[in-house]
Amino acid sequence: MPNISCPGFRLVRNPGGSGIAQPIEGALASAYQGTTPAPVAGNVDMRVGDLVARLTNGYLSCDDNSSLYAVGTAWLGVCVGIVQYWDVANNVLQRGLGDRVPGGTVYGALDERESRILVMPFCDGQVWECQFAGIAVGVTRAAWKACIGANVDPTWAGAVLAQGRCNTQLDDTTVGVGAGLSFRIVDIPDETTFGPQDWAAVNVKAHVSANLAQQPPVGTTAGI
Repeated sequence: MPNISCPGFRLVRNPGGSGIAQPIEGALASAYQGTTPAPVAGNVDMRVGDLVARLTNGYLSCDDNSSLYAVGTAWLGVCVGIVQYWDVANNVLQRGLGDRVPGGTVYGALDERESRILVMPFCDGQVWECQFAGIAVGVTRAAWKACIGANVDPTWAGAVLAQGRCNTQLDDTTVGVGAGLSFRIVDIPDETTFGPQDWAAVNVKAHVSANLAQQPPVGTTAGI
């Protein structure tokens, strides 16, 4: 049975199986427009489940004009909620609604209209679920299990620009190619909340932890 497709990152557990960690709140710049790299390059929204990085100006981003798509990017964490954004079309501040901040949202110099999201920062011992985009590693349970312990980078090749979705996934072609990648595969479970895994189909789910490039210092690639 084909694996259900569910792009993006979902929190599986916190360090030591402890309670839910607290996300941090941050802002997107006025008129911020997320983009995706080739082979599906274009404009996307900021959505729950997307990877997030902090820029040198303090704002949050999912791309920084594509420069953050380099191998081993030091991601801050994952977007886990929308606080507010200014709905220009309806001239109203949308608070806590939906799963996205539309790309290019303009709020100008009015701080009370600022686009704000919740981000769960990556930390040691935290485990996230994300699906693989393809089946380059093989089509058997043994082949997938052999990936445990290897490093892997994300991909946005499944982006759907018409829907403004970057559809972040794990790039199966990067499994085990080197140490300088963003994530470490800690498990590939036989079954997830979506059901049993079909090892011969795309969208196999993996449990990963972030290679904590931001420690120390925060936001650098030191330590990968």
